[in-house]
Amino acid sequence: MNTEQSHLIFVDKFVVPQDIETEFEIRMNFNRGFIKNLQGFINDEVFKTKLNGNTIQYLTIAKWENQEALNNAKQLVQMEYKRIGFDPIAFLKKNLISLERQEYKITNNSPNLKILVFGKATSNLKTVINLLQSQHYQVSGTTTMYDGLKLIKNASYDVLIVGGAAIASDLGAELFNEAKKRQIKIMRIDKNLVDIVLAKGQQELVIYYLEEVIPQLKKLEKENAAVNIA
Repeated sequence: MNTEQSHLIFVDKFVVPQDIETEFEIRMNFNRGFIKNLQGFINDEVFKTKLNGNTIQYLTIAKWENQEALNNAKQLVQMEYKRIGFDPIAFLKKNLISLERQEYKITNNSPNLKILVFGKATSNLKTVINLLQSQHYQVSGTTTMYDGLKLIKNASYDVLIVGGAAIASDLGAELFNEAKKRQIKIMRIDKNLVDIVLAKGQQELVIYYLEEVIPQLKKLEKENAAVNIA
């Protein structure tokens, strides 16, 4: 029987010339509609942002029950393309569309880190919490400094993730001091990234967490495990 630990996250990142935007989205939405009816499909999301120049970046994220379901879906998609006479490689090449593809697997062992996320933007906070929970982390989140301080004082956290610029208020300083006193690892998201997210959308935030934050958490998790074994 499938368990949540066996779920896979399949990520495609496309950079698309703006003049082919409509045709690309027609193809993308056809694909999304097709895979939603396949066995083992759980859900999907699409993020879109305009880059410098006349290009658009798309991030598509699909969640599957397990590797077998994903492999089967890949085969069925290719069969469907063949049936309708569509060559995806030729389409990408003809329209100068770049593609980067990644697969992320949820580990079988539940992570041993408890995380508190602080961020001013509610929508960004929700995206981050959902992403971290998909990796089985125990996550709490708040948009107010007062609640963050209250949570740290009344619960045991391993990591405090703070989005945005350095917090200069007295309450902010108290939050950081309390975290340090309790030996909580502080991970501060660069303000430049937050500015980009506000300008371009949550896609950049998702990419940052997938490529930067989650690998750091997994490294910290291994370090904690080594300490516990010793």
